[in-house]
Amino acid sequence: MQCQLYRADKYIQYNNTKLKDGLIQMCEQKCGFDDGVISGNTLRMAQFTAMLNRGYALVTNWLLTLNKQWRFDDSNYTDFPISTTTLVDNQRDYTIPDKLLKLRQIEVLDLSGNYYPLNLLEEEDYRRKFENMQEEAGKPNSYYLLGNSVFLYPKPTSSYATLTAGLRFTYDRYADYFTVDDTTQQPGFAETMHQILPYLACIEYTEDKDMARYNVLKAKVYEPVIGLKSQLETLYLHKDANDKSKITRKRKSYK
Repeated sequence: MQCQLYRADKYIQYNNTKLKDGLIQMCEQKCGFDDGVISGNTLRMAQFTAMLNRGYALVTNWLLTLNKQWRFDDSNYTDFPISTTTLVDNQRDYTIPDKLLKLRQIEVLDLSGNYYPLNLLEEEDYRRKFENMQEEAGKPNSYYLLGNSVFLYPKPTSSYATLTAGLRFTYDRYADYFTVDDTTQQPGFAETMHQILPYLACIEYTEDKDMARYNVLKAKVYEPVIGLKSQLETLYLHKDANDKSKITRKRKSYK
């Protein structure tokens, strides 16, 4: 199945008061408002920005769990969902990256310049290994997650690991959300499906205010096969990783 892929040279802007085709203008139309009721009102702009972002988060969750052969990442980011931090001799705990939604892998850089993966410790194994916190530093082989920190076992040392950029995280991350002042910002998924965000925002807005409109909007998104959610899922389930029109990013070296 051949699918149209998102291209960066054509997109629906967040707020376009000139052409009247932005996401905010779509919200005005779907909610039955007059032109400018949202875009011309500071309070409503803040409210609908929040609702669009909640819809954006929902779409991101759908896409991240949908296709295990092709991992979704918001195309507004100019880098990959990979980050490194410097190891410190004999230091066990390190802060995990911001915007991390799901951790995919943690690796350590060896003295030959190659990253190798660490194994995740379950809580029982963590407690057993860390009962004696005086173990010798060495080559880390496992980790434990607690809050916003990762704990390495054993503690790293420059005799076994490269310290500079020595810890590498690969992860899924949150969407690059809108702000009230955005104009040209666009959703970081397929342009053909951008309209789903105004629908989701208007579903939330009309739920307690206009049940007739709410039911129409909800059916447009969630109706099986022909609903926008089903269309989005079909598009991404058949996304061809070898298609030449896929997005490219500015590449960074993590070694």
